[in-house]
Amino acid sequence: MAKINLKRGLTDIVLYLIIFIVVQIIVMYAGAGIWAGIKGEGYQATLLAISSGSNPILMALTSAFSNVITLVIFLKTKWTPLTRDYLLSKPWATLLWVALFTLGTIIPLELIYEQIGIEMDENTEQIFASLMKEPWGYVAIGVLAPFAEEVVFRGAILRTLLGLMSKKNHWVAIMISAAIFGLAHANVAQFVNALLLGLLLGWMYYRTKSLVPGILLHWVNNTMAYVLSNIMPQSDGKLIDLFHGDEKTMYYAVGFSLCVLHILSQLALIVSSHRDDVVHAQVAHYTSLNLNLLGVGLPFHLVTGFQLVLLHDAHILEHLDRCRVEITLENLRTALLAVQTTLSCFLYPLI
Repeated sequence: MAKINLKRGLTDIVLYLIIFIVVQIIVMYAGAGIWAGIKGEGYQATLLAISSGSNPILMALTSAFSNVITLVIFLKTKWTPLTRDYLLSKPWATLLWVALFTLGTIIPLELIYEQIGIEMDENTEQIFASLMKEPWGYVAIGVLAPFAEEVVFRGAILRTLLGLMSKKNHWVAIMISAAIFGLAHANVAQFVNALLLGLLLGWMYYRTKSLVPGILLHWVNNTMAYVLSNIMPQSDGKLIDLFHGDEKTMYYAVGFSLCVLHILSQLALIVSSHRDDVVHAQVAHYTSLNLNLLGVGLPFHLVTGFQLVLLHDAHILEHLDRCRVEITLENLRTALLAVQTTLSCFLYPLI
């Protein structure tokens, strides 16, 4: 990647952020004025309805239009250059891996956030809850936001940061862009989630030089947030509510999600590496070790199948008992070892 002048690069990054924020503000105020004129409502009352979430349709529409305008600006000015090179390489296996990996992280990460007490404030949670109930909310958050945010934060900001730094300092650029991405969400709970997500999205952009994997991951993540919020409309948003208050079933789901992540990490090693037989022997060893530690000796399609069924059937424990699959508090230490090995295997191709 070509080096970029420091002063010019920092100026560009500030410009990108200003454009991103100003577009949202202008569209919100313009949308409030148009809505107030059509509906015969007060302008200030309409603005308040957007900011409080009491008018989710208008909030979704202004968000959708601001995303579209942002995309047009950044693509037309070529602040985010696009090529078809990555798609022409037919990376279908990689994209499938990205989608499955994203699905596998949702339940474990949600449990971690709950355990360490990362929650949105009541007002922000209410805004998101009302937005997620609207079809236009999904268009704005689930479809357009992944495109717009990847174009701005990875395609423009991270690309510029990578051009400012040497190749060996790419993680510094990724971390800075992830922090900016987190701060742009403007609340503590979303900052933590966006920071972690931004690190992964940034690494994917750095490795592939393409926005496609990041857009896919972002879309799957936001889509699942939309789906889960509509599956549990009457709950307080806790993970255990998804399993009808059954803690044991919830931990089964977490365990199977970790199995999915583990198997995907092994596949990533095998598919992405052209290393010698020793590496493949290590992969086989870790796969066998972790599946045995978790008490799971099931084919991949059965593991993912169980994970999906767990989301809908609280009586799946009967089937699990027949398969002699056990994830109990007694072997949580071995499960943690499995997670450690999984993460090490996943990070191995990245080094």
